[in-house]
Amino acid sequence: MTPARAAAASLEAELQGIVVAAAAHPLTAVDLRVERRAGAAVVAGRVLTFRQAEEVRRRAAEHGAEVALEVVADPEAGLEEGWVELTAEPVDVWRAPGSAGQEHARQTQYLRGDGPLRRLGAAEGLMLVQGADLTLGWAEPGRLAEVEPEPARAAWAGRRRVPAGEASGGVPANGLERLLARAYVELGVPYLWGGTTHAGFDCSGLVQRVFSDALGLLLPKHTGDQRHAGGRVPFGEAAAGDLLFATPRGQRVGHVLLFTASDRVLHACRTEGRVIEEGLGENAARYQHQGVRRVIRAGGAS
Repeated sequence: MTPARAAAASLEAELQGIVVAAAAHPLTAVDLRVERRAGAAVVAGRVLTFRQAEEVRRRAAEHGAEVALEVVADPEAGLEEGWVELTAEPVDVWRAPGSAGQEHARQTQYLRGDGPLRRLGAAEGLMLVQGADLTLGWAEPGRLAEVEPEPARAAWAGRRRVPAGEASGGVPANGLERLLARAYVELGVPYLWGGTTHAGFDCSGLVQRVFSDALGLLLPKHTGDQRHAGGRVPFGEAAAGDLLFATPRGQRVGHVLLFTASDRVLHACRTEGRVIEEGLGENAARYQHQGVRRVIRAGGAS
């Protein structure tokens, strides 16, 4: 076997591992193969999630191969089966059909104002959907109704997602005041795993909701993704409106908090069971602080 063929065989074996792992997902959507194009190895096919795409790209780069992938979760690819809107709210979105109704399996929640959802598949009586924040999960179809695709796509195109690597401009001069006022409304609201509504929040759901409602800025739902939003800020320069990322001491679970002042934070606290505001020093006794991100640029609209 030539070195090129041996390398291709090794890459194919690694890709097959990704396919097998994805087969546990109740929707078959992952299909990968190594092709030869103009003398170069190219990984082609389809994956479901951005995370799978990142893994494929990493494996391909290690073998010097190029990548030509379709990513179902990428709205730009247009691979959805249709579009739906909410007929009742909230709609709970679950990690997998078999986990629907289990508290810690809730991925997120959507309200009517969050816009239409992409319909990507169905299994076990549930529908695989994706919201404008790009979260994927399974929802009950009884709370959803089909809509025309073009207005739905236009609604998504109109959403302002927070970019990675830099703070967002175009924020009104009173944007910070609006953001903090919206956050304070939620003080005392119960903690709910995956929650994004006034009936209950988790930490990232609270941050996502207040930025969306106050400023029209759409953050990802999950803390791990929010860690890449906006720009990094030195801890000593943190100010109101910035996000603090932390881990409860003795745990590995990620947590996100909103600075309301340079020395105060507001967050959906699981141990307290509600949304609270507290001093930074008091919080540091229970959380290991890890980093600060700035989502909105100071100085008003640009």
